[in-house]
Amino acid sequence: DIGNRLGQVVDVAKAMAEGNLSKRVPVAKVDEIGVMAEEFNIMANCLQESYSSLERKVADRTMLLQLANDELERRGMELEFINDELRKASELKNRFLATVSHELRTPLNSVIGFAELLKGQAVGSLNEKQKEYAGYINNSGKHLLQLINNILDLSKIEAGKVELMKEDFALTPLLNDVVNTITSLANTKRLTIEVKTEDAGYINADRGKLKQVLLNLLSNAVKFNKDDGRIDIEAVTKDENLHVSVKDTGIGIKPEDVERIWLEFEQVDDSITRHFEGTGLGLAVTMKLVELHGGRIWVESEYGKGSAFKFTIPTKQIVVPVKTLPERMVISDEIPLILVVEDNLELRELIASYIKEAGYEVARAGDGNEALRLAKTLKPFAITLDLMLPEKNGWEVLRELKEDPATADIPVIIVSAANGLKDGFSFGASDYLTKPVDKESLLASLKKLSLTTKVKRGSYTVLVVDDDPKAVELLAQILQGEGFGVIKAYGGEEGVTLAMKGSPDLVILDLMMPEVSGFEVLERLRNWHDTKDIPVIIYTAKDITSEDRARLGNEISKVVKKGFIMECLLEEVRKVEMFYPARAKMVDPLTNTFNRRYFKNRILQEISRGERYGHLFSMEMIYIDNFDAYRKKYGSIKGDEAIKKLAAGIQECTRKSDCLVRYGDFTFVLLLPQIPKTSARFVGEKIRLKIERVLTWDHERFTASVGIVSFPADGKGENELIEKALNEMEDAVKAGGNRVLLAGGA
Repeated sequence: DIGNRLGQVVDVAKAMAEGNLSKRVPVAKVDEIGVMAEEFNIMANCLQESYSSLERKVADRTMLLQLANDELERRGMELEFINDELRKASELKNRFLATVSHELRTPLNSVIGFAELLKGQAVGSLNEKQKEYAGYINNSGKHLLQLINNILDLSKIEAGKVELMKEDFALTPLLNDVVNTITSLANTKRLTIEVKTEDAGYINADRGKLKQVLLNLLSNAVKFNKDDGRIDIEAVTKDENLHVSVKDTGIGIKPEDVERIWLEFEQVDDSITRHFEGTGLGLAVTMKLVELHGGRIWVESEYGKGSAFKFTIPTKQIVVPVKTLPERMVISDEIPLILVVEDNLELRELIASYIKEAGYEVARAGDGNEALRLAKTLKPFAITLDLMLPEKNGWEVLRELKEDPATADIPVIIVSAANGLKDGFSFGASDYLTKPVDKESLLASLKKLSLTTKVKRGSYTVLVVDDDPKAVELLAQILQGEGFGVIKAYGGEEGVTLAMKGSPDLVILDLMMPEVSGFEVLERLRNWHDTKDIPVIIYTAKDITSEDRARLGNEISKVVKKGFIMECLLEEVRKVEMFYPARAKMVDPLTNTFNRRYFKNRILQEISRGERYGHLFSMEMIYIDNFDAYRKKYGSIKGDEAIKKLAAGIQECTRKSDCLVRYGDFTFVLLLPQIPKTSARFVGEKIRLKIERVLTWDHERFTASVGIVSFPADGKGENELIEKALNEMEDAVKAGGNRVLLAGGA
C-alpha cells in the first residue's frame, strides 16, 4: 500500500514535468504520506497559478509588441511615402528650375539681343532719342537677367544641383576678362582699376563659377564706389591656396551690418536698395560658390572709407601646358573655287571666264593627272570635267575622284561633246552638260549644287538650329551683320538635314528642342562622315549638368548661355575661326599662307595680348619688287608657280609661332610675336637675301622691299600700324627696292 501511494506521487510529478500541471496526488489517509501528498498538491497549485500568470503576461507583452510592430510598420510606410513624395518634389523642383531657366532666359535673350541690334543700328539708323530708348531696354534686360540668374543659382545651390567642373587654366586672362567686362561701367564713375597677379600662374578650379564670383565682387565694387575712386584687385597662389582681394574706396559697411550682407534677400539699409537696386542675393550666391570650392570668404570694411572682400580657395600647382598652333591647310579663299578640267586651251579659258564673271574663283587643269593633283590639293567647291583628256581620260578621273575619301564629296559637272549622260550619273557626276555649253546652263548647274544658294553665303557659313524663330532671327542678324553666311533651321530634324546637305563651317545649336533635341542632333552629326568634324557651339538657356557634359563629351567648342552680350557670341565664333583657319577659309589656296581675313583677326589678337600682358610684337610688310614684270613676261601660270616658291622661301625664314599672310597679289605680311624691331630687322634681311636666291630669270633675280614697325612703339591700333608699315615699304621701293626700312629710322 505504501509503495502504491508513493508511486502515485512519482507519476504525478512525471506528468507535471511533461507539462500537465493539472494533475494532483490523491490523499487516501491522513498520515505522513498523506501530509506529503497534500503539500505536493499545494505546490502544484502554486506552480499552475504562476504558470498561468506568466502565460497571461507573455500574451499581454506579445500583444503590446505586435501593436508596436504594427505601429512601426505603419510609420515605415508613412516614411517611405514621405520619401517618395520628397523625391517627386525634388524632381519637380529640378524640372521646374530647368523649365523656368529656359522659359525666362529665352525671351530675355530676344529682348536683350534685339535691343542691342537696334542700339548698334544694325537694321537701320536711329535718332539719338531712339538709341537712348534702345539702350534703356538693353540695360534693363541685362539687369533683369542678372536678378533671374542670382535667384536660379541660389535655388540650384540649395537643391544640391550645382556641381563643380574643375579644369586647369591661367588666372590672369580670366581676371583681365572680368575687368574688361566691367570697365565700361567703371568708366561712368571715372574709376581707376589696378590688377596685381603676382605668381598667380595656372590654377585648378571651376572657371565659370570663379568668374561669377569675381564678377559679383567687382560689380559691387563699382556699384558702391564713389566717383573718381579706385578698385585694387590682387591675386596670388601660396601654400596650394588661391588668395584674392577686391578692395574699393566706396561707402563701406557698418560693423553691425557685416554679418547681414551674406544673408539671402538682405540689404543693410532699405535706402541702399532704392539707390543701388538689387535683391541682396549677389553676396549670398558668391559665398556659396566659394564654399563649394572648399574655400572661405570675408570682408574687412571701414564705414565711409571702403571695403576689401577677400576669399581663398584650395588649388594645386599646375604645370603650364604647352600649346601648339593649328596646322595650316590648303583650302579655298573667301570665294568658292571651281576647278576647270579641259585640255583645249581656248575652251578652258572660255569656261573659266564664264565662271569668274559669276563671282567664283577658278583653277585650271589641262589633263587628268593634273586634275587629280589639284583636286586633292585645293579641295574645290566643284569641278567641271571634260571626258576626252590626254594621259588619263575623264571617266578614269571621275572614278578616282569618287573612290578617294579626300575628294569623293566634291561635286563634278561633266562638260563633254560625248553623249554619256547615263554613265556620268552612274559614276557619281552631279550634272552632265553637252558641248557646246552655254553660260546660263553652266551657271545654273553650279547654282543647283548647293542647298544654301538661297542663303547669302559669306566666307564662313554658320548653321543656326533653334526651335524659337526669334532666337534664330536674332543670331542671323548678328552673324550676317559681321559678314557671316547663315543657314536657318527651326528644329532639330531640319538642322540635321541642312547640316548634311549644306556643309556649314560652324553649327550653333540649342539643346532644348521638341521632338529632336540638341543632344540627338549632335549625336547624328558626329555619326555622319561629312559632318563629324564641324565645330559646334552650344547656345542654350539650359544649365549644363555633369550628366549633360558627359553626354556632350568633347564634341562641343563652347557653351554660350542665352541672354549673352552680342560681342560674347561673336568672340566665340571668331575663336572657332582662328582655331580652324582652313575650315574658316582663312588660308590662301595658292601659297598655303594665311589670308587677309585671318590677318585682321590675328593682329587684333596680338594687340589685345600686348595691352593685357605688355607683350610687344613686330610686323614686316614685304613687297616683291619685280614680280609684276616677271608675270607679264611669262604669264599667270608661271607667275603662280613663282609666287608659291617665294612664299615657301619666306616661310623658311620664320618660326612656328610667326604668322605669314598673303596680303596682296605679290605682297606679304609677317607678324613676329614678342620680337623687338631691332631683331625684326635681322629677320627682314634674312628674307631679303632668301628671295634673291629663290629664282633667277633672264639673268635677273627677284628682290624684296621690306617695311618694319613694332607695337606699341610705332602705333597702338591695327590701322596705324598697317599704314606705317606700308609707308616704310613704299619708301623702300621708291629708294630703288631690295632694302629693309624701319619705322622711326631705328
